[in-house]
Amino acid sequence: MKRLKNNWQWKLTSLLIGFFLWSYVMGEVNPSQSMVVRDVTFTVENEDRLVDRDLVLTGYQPQTVNVPVSGKRNTLGALNHSGVQAIIDVGELKEGANTVAIRYELPDGIYLGTNTTDSVQVTVEKIISREVPVQVKMQGDLATDYVYDSMTTTPQSVVVSGPRSAVEKLDHLAALVDVSGWSADRSTNVPLTTADEAGNVVSDVSLNISSVNISVFVRKTKEVPVEVRLRGELPENVSVLKIEASPAQILVKGKSDQIDELTSLSTVELDQSKITGNLNQPIELSFPSGIEAVNGEKQVQLTVQVEKREERVVEIPVSQIELNDVPVGLKAAFIQTSPVKVTLRGFPSQLDALDKKTVTGSVSLADQTVGQKSVLPSIVAPAGLSVIQVSPVTVEVTGTNTESNGL
Repeated sequence: MKRLKNNWQWKLTSLLIGFFLWSYVMGEVNPSQSMVVRDVTFTVENEDRLVDRDLVLTGYQPQTVNVPVSGKRNTLGALNHSGVQAIIDVGELKEGANTVAIRYELPDGIYLGTNTTDSVQVTVEKIISREVPVQVKMQGDLATDYVYDSMTTTPQSVVVSGPRSAVEKLDHLAALVDVSGWSADRSTNVPLTTADEAGNVVSDVSLNISSVNISVFVRKTKEVPVEVRLRGELPENVSVLKIEASPAQILVKGKSDQIDELTSLSTVELDQSKITGNLNQPIELSFPSGIEAVNGEKQVQLTVQVEKREERVVEIPVSQIELNDVPVGLKAAFIQTSPVKVTLRGFPSQLDALDKKTVTGSVSLADQTVGQKSVLPSIVAPAGLSVIQVSPVTVEVTGTNTESNGL
């Protein structure tokens, strides 16, 4: 105990000096170290450029990469997994297997170590599309006293897109319909299943539509026209040239007495006050109770063609401009031979059908004196057209005798 107490001041001083030296080394010297950031996923660049060339990235090996790095201990301590990026640029790859260099991006103060994976094997395939037929299979029996009439499949084929290897495996698209116990006509959308020749599902492909409409007819049917129901008033600046629904007729089914009385099928109301331009959009059908479409349609395609007022310059011969109110003792005549330019505003159909001879005008020369005058004619346009602007005409007013020439 005495030995521990001997020179305790020196011992304490040595301990403090050691502690400060250790702190200096660990905090100020900050030695360099190495580490491995594991399972870094790849960042893929310019994949959209593959799509622009109808190519698709279908895989790469390896899926992740371990990245050895080095740096100051403090810097490495602050490094997180997302700070290390392994980037592969696929923008210029071709169909097939490609060896792609890996570009690493690291935070400041972090350096790439040795034995780094420098490339990855990337597989690229051509995106192709083709029409694949739909094969429908019915199972089950209809209810007693009901008979199967016919079946329609709409559409009969579907466009399938995807990597070449997957699309080329496809043999058909399967649609299964269970008609067990049916006692009326039915139209149902049936989902499609991709299948190879053996019936196995083919994945990694997309269909432009995911289902088909299958109609089994056992009830009375009737084709009726589609009428677009309107409400409201058109904006002042708009005129409708055509409103039509496509298809123009719909095949419906229902009880015999309802079908016999039905003469047409209407859409939901179309608010004309909101029509500001041409329309090409779906619109809901309004079905009477108990009536439905054989093919399951709920909408029709609405086409509205409109025209808007526009301005157009027409040229009117000066011969169609009258000189009125010529003062007594004077006479007047047009000096210019060029036509008068008149800007008219109206609907294109009106402007297209315009007969220029129906556009007339006049110039009032009341209170005019001898000399050349640049005046604006007053133009009269046909009904429905308005005059926006008129170019001036040059008129020469002269005296008929010596006295008038001196005015």
